Amino acid sequence: MELSRLHCNVIKEVDWFDRRIRWKCGNGSKIRFWEDWWVGDGSLADKFPILYSMSSAKHKAIKNLGVWTRIGPLDGFIWHIPWRRQLFE
Repeated sequence: MELSRLHCNVIKEVDWFDRRIRWKCGNGSKIRFWEDWWVGDGSLADKFPILYSMSSAKHKAIKNLGVWTRIGPLDGFIWHIPWRRQLFE
C-alpha cells in the first residue's frame, strides 16, 4: 500500500473515532474553549469563526472563562469571555 493511501485510511479511522467520542469536561482545566470539540458537532472555533477571530482568549481553557456560582437553589456557570472589541454597540 502506498503511503498516501495509508495516510488517508489513518485519517478516516481517526475521524471515525472523533465522531463517536466526547470529552468529559471535569473542572475545565484541560479543554480549550474554542479549539477543542467539547460541545455540539465540532469545535466552537470552526462553528463560529468570526467570534473566534474577535476573542482575546483564543487558547484558554474552559475553566479560565467563567466561574461557578450559586444561583438560587442551583449551581451554575457564569461565562466571562473577553473580546478584543465590544460586540454590540
